[in-house]
Amino acid sequence: MKASVCILFLTILISSCNNSNVNVKKEIKDQDIFIELVSQRMDSINSCISTNPIQIEKNKNKKRYYTRQYYNILSQYADSVQIINNWTGKVKDFEYKKGEESSFIFLNIEIEYNGDNYKVGYPYDRIILKSVYTIDNNSKENDVAFNNMSNINENSNVYLMGYFNRSMNGHISVGEKFNEFNFTILNISTSPITNNISDNTRSAIGEKFKELKIIGLGMLNKKTEKQIKKETSSLNMDSIKNTLIDDDKKLLDKIEKSYLLNIAREYIDKK
Repeated sequence: MKASVCILFLTILISSCNNSNVNVKKEIKDQDIFIELVSQRMDSINSCISTNPIQIEKNKNKKRYYTRQYYNILSQYADSVQIINNWTGKVKDFEYKKGEESSFIFLNIEIEYNGDNYKVGYPYDRIILKSVYTIDNNSKENDVAFNNMSNINENSNVYLMGYFNRSMNGHISVGEKFNEFNFTILNISTSPITNNISDNTRSAIGEKFKELKIIGLGMLNKKTEKQIKKETSSLNMDSIKNTLIDDDKKLLDKIEKSYLLNIAREYIDKK
């Protein structure tokens, strides 16, 4: 009888470990898909580059179309993924600044392509995620991501959980180069992140992003106050949030706070 129980326990344990590995592999595949999309879009944009002024003029509309396609396709992909979990990368820059009320951790993380598409070549076989992690100085002790960062240095290999920043217009937020993306870290670790997001929580996160995009468009004066109130009310976020466990409510709050901070920074920068 004891032997049967032990065998059953080992079977469950092995199955659990295998499932965990499958999840990590799936997310790594997701990051390769994203990098392929970036590479394909950049090939199209670069095909319009010329040193000939006449050709430059001829290619102007084509380049504008490819650039618009770049933002649309990558934004759609970011929307479909919502929260990335266990993407792997290497820390290229790490800077910590402590203010009077809040502290800021500036991170640049390089994600390399590990897929088998030979057309994905340098320099678009990698992307840079640029992140500013902002934390209230009174919250440091209980913040998992902040405490994990104490084990991270430049050139550390890390696992990421987070989301691609959106601009006020709802598009993915791009850095100075087309393969640089502004990114919000929700968690970071030198080992795989075990936090699994349930389907119910993912659905809630999707609705929260919809709500926040409406607010962003309002900041651009593309929606009236009346439209914002009507559209956000129709999402019933309060009811949705009440279906979540406490940890998932905290995650939703963290996403909302960081998203609003990101678009507020963009709003101020454009003033």
